[in-house]
Amino acid sequence: MATTATIPVTLTPHAAARIADLNLQAEFERMVEHTRQTAPGLRSISVTLEFDPCPEVDPGIVLWAHRDHPGPGYDPTNWNWGAWEVATFPPEVSVHFTMISTVADANDGR
Repeated sequence: MATTATIPVTLTPHAAARIADLNLQAEFERMVEHTRQTAPGLRSISVTLEFDPCPEVDPGIVLWAHRDHPGPGYDPTNWNWGAWEVATFPPEVSVHFTMISTVADANDGR
């Protein structure tokens, strides 16, 4: 298993610009570190800017946690991350970020 320091993070230019525009770099870095520490089987993190189809909704910054498949049963990772986020940051920060797990297929050769 990779150490948290070796888990790669890729950030799209649009996401980086949005984080800078919002002046939320420190909060973002804290979210990345929390994801590294708490997402089981984490392989990498991709960060993108995603647009809602409703034009009145601001685009959101998504941390995609690419993970090994957690196996059968309930996986609380996304739920726990969201609970941590809203307990840690005020709504005016939390509204801009989310973390979504993507899991590798058991048969993908990894």
